[in-house]
Amino acid sequence: QRRTNLNTEGKVRWLLDYFPNVELTQLAAGLGISRQVVHRYKKKKEDQLKRALRRRTAPLHEVFDWPCDHAFDYFDRDFA
Repeated sequence: QRRTNLNTEGKVRWLLDYFPNVELTQLAAGLGISRQVVHRYKKKKEDQLKRALRRRTAPLHEVFDWPCDHAFDYFDRDFA
């Protein structure tokens, strides 16, 4: 049992995950929202997945973001 109820986007995403072959019009009718809203959440989900997969498969130097500009200086310091 969930602690909190899913919002509309959460419901759409859950249904798309577990019932990927259901038409958007059926999802919209079942949730009582417009097909455009379902399509917007589906597109958002697809974009987030594409971005995550692109980050996962990118070379390390393209993915890693240093938290600050002077972080590279840390490795050049002599701690001896």
